[in-house]
Amino acid sequence: MEKWFSVLILLCVALSIAQPLRMVTDKDYPPFIYIDESGSLVGASVEIWKLWSERTGIPVELIPLEWEEAIESVKRGDADAIDLIFFTPERESFFDFSFPIYEVTSSIYYRNYLPDIDVPEDLTPYIVGIKAGDALYTILSERNPDIQFRFYRSYSKIIEAFKNQEIEVFAMDDPPAQYYLVKHDLIYDVDRSKPFTRNQLHWAVKNGNTEILSLLNDGLSKISDSEIKDIIQSVLPSKPVISPDMRRILFFVSLGVLITFVALFAVNLYLRSIVKKTTKELREKNEELTLVNEELESQMQEARAINEELEAAYNELEQTSRQFRETLRLVSESFNLDKDEENFLKEAFDLIFDMFPQASQGYVSMSGQKWKILSSKGFDKSMLNRMNLESSEVPIPDKAVLVENIRLLDRERMSSRAFKAFEEYVPESKYAMIVPIKTGKESIGEIVLELTKEGQSFSSNDLKALESIADIISSFYILRRYSEMDRKFRKQAALILVKAMEYHDNYTRGHSQRVAEISAFLAESLGFDKEKIYWAALLHDIGKIGIPQHILNKEGPLDEEEFELIKQHPIKGYELIKDTEGFEDIAKIVLHHHERWDGNGYPAGLKGEEIPLESRIIFLADSFDAMTSVRSYRKTPLSTSEALEEIKRCSGTQFDPEVVKAFLSLEVASL
Repeated sequence: MEKWFSVLILLCVALSIAQPLRMVTDKDYPPFIYIDESGSLVGASVEIWKLWSERTGIPVELIPLEWEEAIESVKRGDADAIDLIFFTPERESFFDFSFPIYEVTSSIYYRNYLPDIDVPEDLTPYIVGIKAGDALYTILSERNPDIQFRFYRSYSKIIEAFKNQEIEVFAMDDPPAQYYLVKHDLIYDVDRSKPFTRNQLHWAVKNGNTEILSLLNDGLSKISDSEIKDIIQSVLPSKPVISPDMRRILFFVSLGVLITFVALFAVNLYLRSIVKKTTKELREKNEELTLVNEELESQMQEARAINEELEAAYNELEQTSRQFRETLRLVSESFNLDKDEENFLKEAFDLIFDMFPQASQGYVSMSGQKWKILSSKGFDKSMLNRMNLESSEVPIPDKAVLVENIRLLDRERMSSRAFKAFEEYVPESKYAMIVPIKTGKESIGEIVLELTKEGQSFSSNDLKALESIADIISSFYILRRYSEMDRKFRKQAALILVKAMEYHDNYTRGHSQRVAEISAFLAESLGFDKEKIYWAALLHDIGKIGIPQHILNKEGPLDEEEFELIKQHPIKGYELIKDTEGFEDIAKIVLHHHERWDGNGYPAGLKGEEIPLESRIIFLADSFDAMTSVRSYRKTPLSTSEALEEIKRCSGTQFDPEVVKAFLSLEVASL
């Protein structure tokens, strides 16, 4: 019943349209819709609307406007709907959208002499051309608020500005960008990023215009996806086969051929003029002409050979340049010590495969207690990893090698179990490179690239390039080892300072370690990094080294002057560690670990959330351990339950209520 009711509504809407459906559209969105040199509105969208009109029986009037004007026209209600528009949350507030029509990718285009621009975050240094009213402005701004935009009324104006060197970078949907770059012979002057967004093209109506929207969707449902795709594919531009450089070469070669033939024609005329004089001279001239032709043919062959050499050299230079850029990127990644090891190797192997496009398959493996493939191409690595092979079963060569039949080498170097697994799960190859990954003299992994087609091979230069990549990967591991050694050294230095402080204060021996463990446990329960707070808690009382021992170990209450000296220990601790590289934040936490929630703490009298959260946590942990430990001023410690009651009582005065709540929820007995 509901279905027949919907059909009846659509029929009524169709019958009520006495005038054609008024559809506004962007006047400059080729190849979907644009005005050609004769002034006619053409493109894929025009053909789709003709098909829609045929299927629904409803005439359509396409009204080309500047894009901003088209959007405003539908908002005002001057038109029934708008053609080919992206959905965005902002537009949803004033438009209702039809079913998706076609997916369009959008990319960043830039002069090919600029550094690589891969993502919107790389656009900060540039002025970026963009069409006014384009959804790409919102998308790019959300990704990088620091982009400087220059707005143009149409795509053609953007391309004109690019051609005239007014801008070096622009963002545009890929179909119109390709159309104009081909049209203006700029396609070989431009590099492009990978698409930074994919969006569906829709038709849209003003919010609430459900009758027109239903009519549009009903007509759209009568057109198949394949029909829409065929229409769009028929108008998409194709990249010119011949580049400008090649055209110049062909022009000069053609000019040389033309001059040659003109010269030959002149020679023939000359021979005809003297043929009447003597047959003997004619024979001599014919022989001379034959020699000239042979020499010219030889020169032409030499020119063709030179041209082929130049083209091969250009291709090799292009490949070398791409390899260099990818290698620099990998070098940069190797210095990122926060990078996960497996992800780094996977990215490195992806880069390697891009650098050697002739490679059919391969893998990168690491050897520890077990041998494991971390990334592979051309076969499923999981099948081999499930074998749980020992490192000794897959020995790594001492040096890089080129191998014609890698399976013969595998049979010699691998265990029988490992070799059978490789035979079963890895396709047979014809040629391969094997390069070890080393740290010093120790081989910790290997990179293997293989060719499966007959007649293919790697060169010695390919092997050297792969060895360079292996050296970069080795650097990543060496840097990580040095970083770990540096971290351990700092930890030992901090522990030595804590031990020195505990010898200085008889009653706090083991206190810093307990406070560090409680603080780390509490920080983890609150959902943030526990390492930094652990070190801050371990060093929280380090400033007591500068307080006289007779005050620290005094039995009974301190007088006012003595207490003022004790209150200096957070400042002294801060001054001791603030200049140590990597401990700057820890020093600030130590400085404020005696601040109270109500502002009556020291040394700065900070209040509430002015106090660093880590300092609030350490203050509570410090107080809990002090209450439950023997001190010079209190020989009998509080029980755990008594200490917890005291913490509850001081919640909101001494302690942060939220930290107290989290602390009370922990298994205190395990602390």
